[in-house]
Amino acid sequence: EQALEQVATDWAERNFIFKHYKNRGMLLFDQEHMSWLLEQAEDTTMNMGTMLNSPYLATMREEAVNWIHTMTTVEAIISKYMRVQMLWRHLEVIFCAEESQAAQSIGQRELTTNFMSVDRQYETIMKRACTENNGVINSCLGIDGLADSLDSVISRLQMCKQAMAGF
Repeated sequence: EQALEQVATDWAERNFIFKHYKNRGMLLFDQEHMSWLLEQAEDTTMNMGTMLNSPYLATMREEAVNWIHTMTTVEAIISKYMRVQMLWRHLEVIFCAEESQAAQSIGQRELTTNFMSVDRQYETIMKRACTENNGVINSCLGIDGLADSLDSVISRLQMCKQAMAGF
């Protein structure tokens, strides 16, 4: 019981840490902190799984199972956030640089337009994550459609990246 209470206390105190990106605002997660949060979520999941085998947990079994589900979701969302950020940063440098040839080339205007659209989607997601940063768990589970939005951004960014290979 004390271990479950400690997990609840620990996760209630954890928040995302954001960083400014250029002059665009808080559009980046602190990568080291995200890696640490991912590691902590994995550890919590593993510890809860171990606790499920304990005969002393019988009355708290459902709570441990709920923690496993919560941490699995948190792990998935953090992983998606990290993937989105990596892809976005790579492409943002190419498409948003003032002297970007990708933005100037007639053959790549459609690609640039597509990236700028996904860039706005990314910015919206990140600004919402920053303003609704009321604990990692609440931020990961409390934003409706977050996983689908992140999947959409990943897919669109990957399409931009693949299309860039043709130029």
